[in-house]
Amino acid sequence: MVHNLRGALSGKPQKIDQLWHITTLGYPTGLQVEDVDCLLTDGLAMGDDDCRLAVDAALIIYRLAGELPGVLARISSAVGSDEVASEVYRELTKPREPLLAHLEMERKITEIQAENAVERVQARSIVD
Repeated sequence: MVHNLRGALSGKPQKIDQLWHITTLGYPTGLQVEDVDCLLTDGLAMGDDDCRLAVDAALIIYRLAGELPGVLARISSAVGSDEVASEVYRELTKPREPLLAHLEMERKITEIQAENAVERVQARSIVD
């Protein structure tokens, strides 16, 4: 299916190396935890974009299945001997740095909460 999608869109070859590329086109994947080993074996053997797609899909399956440790261990073991797969795995599993805008928003929320607490205390003293 993926090979057909890569050539079917606008007649030009399309890069499909992430699962969202497939689902965005309206194709449900139906992938389950049981598919991880086969997916990785086949995807890594095909290389490049198929390898990237297989690792991406396997990690999505892992997350959707509740982050079962055994599944992550199987993925990690499978990608260990492949340079492309290892790179994708590291990229998709490394902790993400919080965005500066997110940190600023958290600071503002804390500031507003503190102001609200002061106002509640002042309102209580007026009522009393």
